[in-house]
Amino acid sequence: MSDMKIMKEDYFCTWCEQGRAAKNYREKEEKGEPTFLGDQGYAATGSRDGINEETVFGEHGWIHYYPETRSDMYFLIDDGWDVDYNTVTPKDFPKFGSHEVNAQRFPSFKGTPEEKLTQFVERVKAAGWKGLGIWVVAQAYGEDFEKPVRETKDYWRAMLERSKKAGVSYWKVDWGKCAYTAENRKMITDLAHEIYPELIVEHAICMFLINDKDSDYGRFRNDEAYDRGMAFASYSDVLRTYDVSQLAISSTLDRVSCVLPGAHALINCESECYMGAGLGFSLGIMGGPDTVPCGTHALAATRWHRIAPPFVGGETCQSEEILTDYFDFTEGSTWATFLVGRRIHQSAPAVIARNTPLPEVKAKGEKPFVVASLNPTGAYSVAALERLLGAEQILQAEVRCLTETNPTDIGIFGEFENLTFCFSKVPTAVKMKNLLTDEMVDVTGKITLEKELQVSGDVLQLFESGKDRIQPAIHMMVSFE
Repeated sequence: MSDMKIMKEDYFCTWCEQGRAAKNYREKEEKGEPTFLGDQGYAATGSRDGINEETVFGEHGWIHYYPETRSDMYFLIDDGWDVDYNTVTPKDFPKFGSHEVNAQRFPSFKGTPEEKLTQFVERVKAAGWKGLGIWVVAQAYGEDFEKPVRETKDYWRAMLERSKKAGVSYWKVDWGKCAYTAENRKMITDLAHEIYPELIVEHAICMFLINDKDSDYGRFRNDEAYDRGMAFASYSDVLRTYDVSQLAISSTLDRVSCVLPGAHALINCESECYMGAGLGFSLGIMGGPDTVPCGTHALAATRWHRIAPPFVGGETCQSEEILTDYFDFTEGSTWATFLVGRRIHQSAPAVIARNTPLPEVKAKGEKPFVVASLNPTGAYSVAALERLLGAEQILQAEVRCLTETNPTDIGIFGEFENLTFCFSKVPTAVKMKNLLTDEMVDVTGKITLEKELQVSGDVLQLFESGKDRIQPAIHMMVSFE
């Protein structure tokens, strides 16, 4: 465990909430028309126009989200915070990258660009968040896609100095003219480490919603983004797995299976909260606390990250068995119209584990994806992830975990037929805390205390929410002699 590093870098990102606040989203919703969060970023009245002083700081603003765990998370303002309303791509590409709190959107912030950004940081921290994160376009202000890339080191130095003086904690470097250029992204990271080493710089793979988009049976290793994803993982502070479709779990898990072994970056799996809890990844939470299941699962995962925080390094094991999900894209199911009429398959390893042997998984039919990790803190995590076989399916399996390190804190996420933990000692007591509600239950009398500790489905059902799509999240506390 000596080569591992804990990095507590979870954040709530405003992007999807911007989409819900956008005028065109509300109008479509009222008419019963299809709505696609995120794609509105390419329209003048889309997600980009959903961020302003009222939606962030108003009575019902996003700044009030996640009171239980926001002290552990950054509040990250996404695409739109530093441009005027009705800024449209590709026409307005040169207007991106000012790093200045926009006066139209946030009129109460006054002074120099540095002073306004400082005020933003102060208000975010005063609301109880860990710090402020900002969305950063991967290009210098004034860049034109039709012209050659110019020398930009002085620009990035100036922007880093501004963030340092203002106290910004996190940069989410996203799309832009240099989004696909490993050298440019490395330059930004190297300059940040030189000028403002406390700043966390996240890079994104920047790719399409599905892996290998031209194939109906896509794998990430065949995607044009594979090489840059592997390069970004070698020097980023954080690497974000990027956009997904309905096939989010299989697509993300396959990307992870490629970039994780040997990665120097912390992996951010966006809103795949139980994947992040199970594998020790950071979260870029895209939904508010009222979104199902994202918001509820995010609360459980961030609570667990207090016990088993995200980490970099260690050993990765993957099963040779591959599972394949599929989805039939129809009119109104996606903004990516060229997917309509296609059955898309996405595959990933059936089991992935970090610093611990692969759990053994048995099922009568289709299996869930299963992930597990042994954290540098000594805590153990295991998660069963749902499948998409035309429609969402929560599959249960018998899972056997080799936990000979005798962890006293174990995180259990998702649904199981039963779970077995193989200890080298006999436990003396077992308690379980519901990470969704924070309620504690002593289950010692419901479990036979043996080295091979079996937790039956009946015990796990005690922690079911009874709500559609919200799966159990449990902190199991084991006592030994």
